[in-house]
Amino acid sequence: MTAHGKTVTTEISLAGANCPWCFNDTLDVLRREPGVVSVVASIAGQCMRVEHHDVAIDRLLAVVRTSLHADDTTSTEHVMVALDPHVADLHCTHRGATPDRTPDV
Repeated sequence: MTAHGKTVTTEISLAGANCPWCFNDTLDVLRREPGVVSVVASIAGQCMRVEHHDVAIDRLLAVVRTSLHADDTTSTEHVMVALDPHVADLHCTHRGATPDRTPDV
């Protein structure tokens, strides 16, 4: 827990995220991260809310940056594009804010 014994909520902007497979994999990876209590997200809303204890924000962003990509088209072929997730005050609201709920994709 944090120094005050509380859970911290961090909202992350996922602008450009459009690959549902990468999106769901990223949620699974974050949920396994030590100190993460729950993760809820919306690919349509382009945001994620992470409840955690003593997990550095940079660590959360690194997991998202490594795991989540966007699908884009260049000429006639599909390519994976890196995203630049960042902490934002988004007031994310997602149906079912429980850790075992499937994300709104």
